Amino acid sequence: MLTAVRGSTASAAQLWRIQIVGAALMTAMLASLGPILLFFTLSTESHGFMVVLNTVFFAIAGALGLRAIWIRCRAALQSESARDSMGLLRAWLVIAVLVGMQSAWILRPLIGRPNDSFTVVEPRGSNAFAGFLSVFEELDR
Repeated sequence: MLTAVRGSTASAAQLWRIQIVGAALMTAMLASLGPILLFFTLSTESHGFMVVLNTVFFAIAGALGLRAIWIRCRAALQSESARDSMGLLRAWLVIAVLVGMQSAWILRPLIGRPNDSFTVVEPRGSNAFAGFLSVFEELDR
């Protein structure tokens, strides 16, 4: 991100704080959605529904965190030369979303299938996109 805002008058410490604010907002949002996820975990046996609900919650929290970063970066990019870097910042945000999705898939919470034995980490088997599509196919059955 530091290269995306070259020409900015913001210091490295200010840019670091911008990222921390985004991560903190995302973490707080995930924590606030936790009780809702727990309620549905205790009230349903549909593995596919829980994966979709968890994904939606992470998407909401991630969108809010990235929006906070975007707003603060735009405020930091006041000079003309820094404004030219907005395209690079947009590309960085898209890459951050894709990497975040795959990371969340690999490190997904312990949402195991009800009939399977307990495992700390489920085998990956695919990427986030293919795995999410297979969950939707499972919900159709």
